[in-house]
Amino acid sequence: MRIEFTVPGKPMAKLKMTGKQHWTPKARKYVAYKNHVQECIQPALIAAAIDLRERDPKKIMKGGRYLKPIAKNGKMSMQIFCHFEDETHPDPENVFGAIADAIFVNDKHLASKGWDFACGTPESKVEVTIEIPE
Repeated sequence: MRIEFTVPGKPMAKLKMTGKQHWTPKARKYVAYKNHVQECIQPALIAAAIDLRERDPKKIMKGGRYLKPIAKNGKMSMQIFCHFEDETHPDPENVFGAIADAIFVNDKHLASKGWDFACGTPESKVEVTIEIPE
């Protein structure tokens, strides 16, 4: 199964947080970015006929909202293409980590099919392609 979607807006790199750092403005901005990614994938999941109700609610629901929609075990792969407006941008590999962190309950079986980027595009966005074996 192949899932493709676009995350509009300036990409953000994965943030490593410990303890009290969860309440910093940078951490809150990172959580807002992950929420944005989760909202962007929802139409693609519906189009791919993935029934989110089959997921374990204890692991991926909070306040009635699915936080990490892909809870499948087994090998999966993801590829991203980052579009940056200028030369000041995060490392695309860290953008990959942020998107994986937002989408997958457990990304230890996630294989990278790579990442690429282009600078000087009219708008910033990330194009994401996920391959999930049937």
